[in-house]
Amino acid sequence: MVRNAGVITGLAICNDRRWPETWRILGLQGVQLVSIGYNTPSQNNPSQSEELEKRLYHQELSVCAEAYQNSTCAFAVVKCGT
Repeated sequence: MVRNAGVITGLAICNDRRWPETWRILGLQGVQLVSIGYNTPSQNNPSQSEELEKRLYHQELSVCAEAYQNSTCAFAVVKCGT
């Protein structure tokens, strides 16, 4: 936890964005903003059963849902390109 300009900021990495325990622990510490960096490719595996649009939506959904459940804000930065 870091206090940055008066905002309590927490950090999660990669697949932590999908697990409620990460968010719960940050929430119990009073986090106001969660920063997440991850490297989950969405375009380089054509054998996946979901379309690209659904894969991208599910990436966003996991972050939004956990932020909502823990009454916090989040921003996620993902790799770009193929």
